[in-house]
Parts: sequence; structure tokens; C-alpha cells
Amino acid sequence: MTQRSEPQGNSAVARVRRGALANGLAMTTRFGVQLLTLPVLFATFGAETVGLWLMLATVPTYVALTATGFGGAAGNAMIAAGERGNIAEAQANFWACWIIVALVSLSTSLIVALLSGRIAHSSLLESSTVSNAEIQITILGLCAYVIVSLQGSVAEQAFRFSRRYPTAIAIGAAHMWAELLAIAAAAVMFRSIAALPVAMAIVSMASMATAMVIARKQSPEIFRIPPVATICRAVNTLWKPSLAFMAPPLVFAVNLQGYSLLIGAVFGPIALAGFAATRTLCRLLDQLSNSVFTMQFLELPYWQSGAAESRRRIVATSTVIMVMTAIIFSGSILIAGQTLQRIWTLGQTSFDAVIAFVLCLAAANRAASAAPSAMLASVNRHSAMTAIYLLSSVAAFSMASVSAYAGAPLWGVAMWLVVAESTLLVTAFAACLRMLDYPTRDLLRDLVSFRARLHDTGSMVGGLRQNKSS
Repeated sequence: MTQRSEPQGNSAVARVRRGALANGLAMTTRFGVQLLTLPVLFATFGAETVGLWLMLATVPTYVALTATGFGGAAGNAMIAAGERGNIAEAQANFWACWIIVALVSLSTSLIVALLSGRIAHSSLLESSTVSNAEIQITILGLCAYVIVSLQGSVAEQAFRFSRRYPTAIAIGAAHMWAELLAIAAAAVMFRSIAALPVAMAIVSMASMATAMVIARKQSPEIFRIPPVATICRAVNTLWKPSLAFMAPPLVFAVNLQGYSLLIGAVFGPIALAGFAATRTLCRLLDQLSNSVFTMQFLELPYWQSGAAESRRRIVATSTVIMVMTAIIFSGSILIAGQTLQRIWTLGQTSFDAVIAFVLCLAAANRAASAAPSAMLASVNRHSAMTAIYLLSSVAAFSMASVSAYAGAPLWGVAMWLVVAESTLLVTAFAACLRMLDYPTRDLLRDLVSFRARLHDTGSMVGGLRQNKSS
């Protein structure tokens, strides 16, 4: 078996540049879509209906856990096998991922669909503006959307294998814009939230088909079906790291969608709409955090093993950049948030500076933990970190629930998010420093060496070129 070489026209430096541009495009897209989605909904529906939709839209988050888990683990395994020249193992990992994602998304969506009638009639979703029948139809539409959209996540792993992950990111960005346009059109034409998931599913089907066609053209060998026995071995190998990849989306489900359900249930849909608007503004910082994480997670598996010093520098430099960005961003939100939210939600929600401060603090913790988390995930060594993060998030959410039902103010409920995100920050750095043999005192020294960090920022691409050619 021989080691793969870079595809023609896809050198390491060129790939990194395309990856950076694609991640910038994706970040801008998420930023734009999040800013535009709520005004579109508020312009068509009232605050109560928008709050109800936000609660129903949590369904895809929970069902998507399997795709995220097996996709991330399979992608890493495919790249590692390809670097060793073992195409058969890469094929087995790809098909194991696809089969598991298809089976679990179908079975989970079927369960939700069978329970949709009971869910629609629950007191949690009681609404004066939307009927139970419309709620049930919306849930069924979301199940269909999940089944279709998750298959597209499998194509992303084929792009990673061919070292063309920027293409997958670009397709994802186009998908988000198309989905926003479809939601706007469906809302205006049908004036029903039940039409929204149908429009989303149609866009996802077109996006999935496009991604699969392009991925197969770029890496036809990965789509060849290997023997069943090798697929079974791949499933057995992937399940443990897949659980670690499932944990962050599950945490996302708890820390984002879980709090939406809690606040909607205790404080009401109108309060949830205001909280969601403030949180969306504060989570714009997460767009940068996600880009930093994604870029490093996608690129680092291609690196040779002798790049420990460069990895240490990346951790230090990325952390300084993210902390400084978080401080500037949080100050800007606290100053301009009231005006921005009033304009953005067409005056239907109010801005709470205390809640905004709490949410910015939680986002700042996530931002600071992006680089060490990516380092661990890129080599499938993040199981302990994600397990602790998940447990702390569940514990914090449990305390938030107790606080909410005990009569705590909304900011007091949201404060438990800071506890969960602080746990991630501590555990991510602890595990990453151990992996990189990076003493804490050396990290602290590097964090305050601003001249070195500025130099590293300018020479990052040059460092990648040197490590790739060595």
C-alpha cells in the first residue's frame, strides 16, 4: 500500500486557502441566515406562533445526532486509511457511516412520527394561534426533512476523503441560503408553519443530490461497495469514537434547544421569542468559534505526526484571537443590542441587557475552547472531554429547570449555561495540554506573548507549507 499524494490542483496550501475562504463563506452565511430568518417569520406570524415554531424545530436537532457522530468518526477513519493507501478500509468506513445514518434516521423519525399526535396535543405545545392538527403536520414534515437532510452529511465525508472539504462547505452554504428563501416563500404563500418543513425538505433533497453527484465524480472509488464483512468490522471500530462525536450535538440540543423548550414551557412562547432573538444576536460569536473549530478539525487529520510544536502555537494563537474577539463582541452587543433587536424583530421583542451579558459570557467560554477541542477531535481523542461536557450540561440544565419552576428570573435560569460552558473550557484545555505535552505555565506564557502571537497569525500558512513538504 502506498501513501496517497495530493490530487492535482489541490496542494496543501491551496486547500487550506480554499478551506479558509469556504469557512468564511459559511460563517457569513450562518450570520446572514440567522439574522434574516426571524424577521421573515415575525413579518408573517405573530410572536406566539414564532415561539411555537422554534420549539417544534428542535426535532431535527435530536435526530441528527447519529449523522454527526458517525460522520465525524468515519471521516477521520477514512482519511487515516487513505493516507496509508488502504482504500478498501476507507470504503468500508464510508458505507458503514451511510448505512448507520440511513437506518437510524429512518427509525428515529418513524418513532417521532408515530408519537406526533400525542406530542401535538401536549400542554407544552398548547397554542391559541395554531391548531393541534397543524402542529402534527409540522412534526411529520420535520421528520421527512431530517431523513433527507442527514443523507447529505454522508457526502461530506467523501469530500473529506478526496481532500476537497471546501467544496462540501460551499455546498452547505448554498443550501442554507436556498433553505432561507424556501422558508420565506412558504411562509408568505401558505401562511402556515406546516409548510415550512416541506419547503426545507425539498431544498435538502436538491442539495443532497448535488453533493452526491459531485462527490462521486471526485472520488468514485469510495462509492464502490466493499464486502459486507469489512463494513461490519468498520461499524465495530467506529461506534466508540462516534459516541464522542454525538456528545457535542447532544450538548447543543440540551444547551440550546433544551433551554428553548424549558423557557417556552415556564415563561411562555412570547418570552421565548424574545429570549431566542437576544440569544441569536449573542450567538453570532459562535459563528466565528464554529469556523475556527471546523477549519482546524477538517485540516489537522492531513498533517504528519511531527507537527506538535505547530499545534501548540495554533492553540495559543487561536485562543488569544478568540478571547479578544469575545471581549470586543460582547461590549458591542451590550451597547447596540437594544436597537438591533428592536429593528431586527420589527419591535415585537425587547432586549434584556442582563440576559445578553450572561449569554455572551457563555459564548466567550465556547470561543476560548474552540482550538483545544478541535485538536482533540481531529485525532478522535475527545471522548473524555465530551463525556464530561455532556454530563455537566445535563446537570446544569437540571438545575436550570429546578430554578425556573422555583420562580427564578430568566437570567438566573440562563446562568446555568455559563456553568456548563466553563466546564468545557477547563476539560478541553486539560486534555489538549496533556496530548500535546504542553505544560500549563508554557501555555500561559505563550498567551501573553502578543508579539509571538501576531507573528504566528501572519505565518500560519507558511508553517503549514513547511510541515506538509517535510
